[in-house]
Amino acid sequence: MRLFRLIMVLVPFVGLLSACSPANEPIAGMAMPDGKPVILFLPCSEFATVSVNDADPPAPGWGFTTSDAEPGKAVELPLFGRPAAPWDVDEEQLTSLEAGRRYSLGGLSFRHAIFVDFTVDDLARLEPGEVLVSSRKGTLAAVGRDAFERAARKGCGNPAGRGSRARPSVTPSVPSLSPLPGEPRILRRSS
Repeated sequence: MRLFRLIMVLVPFVGLLSACSPANEPIAGMAMPDGKPVILFLPCSEFATVSVNDADPPAPGWGFTTSDAEPGKAVELPLFGRPAAPWDVDEEQLTSLEAGRRYSLGGLSFRHAIFVDFTVDDLARLEPGEVLVSSRKGTLAAVGRDAFERAARKGCGNPAGRGSRARPSVTPSVPSLSPLPGEPRILRRSS
């Protein structure tokens, strides 16, 4: 009977522990410098992989990988282009972004990136210097590059870098169409 009680207590506890995994972090976003789509990614470790995929099967993608990233330093990876060393293109099935289709940006570098689900229209609405990100709540927002990098460093475990203030989140408390400088703009809720 003691063994039965012990098992009845331990099984749910072990089940809870096995379901624990680190939360996805805001370490990936999309930007449009010079009108061309760019992945902005902040690796948390030397190994990193990041890709954009069509949201519909068979889900062709365009992806990058490295085993020599500089942790905590944001990189720009040109979608449909060749990245700077030490990054390599490892998937080239997606060849363009089309209006009316949904795409998903994801990545991994010690932490999983929060998926950024977007359309061509979402990218077109970005202002110069803005990064398209998604919060844990599924809200798609445009944030400044500095705000993106602070949130990504915090997600990697480095709360904002040397001497700068940490920002609580990339999700604004009150949606606004004309945000204060550095504040995110909610574009739409992911579905």
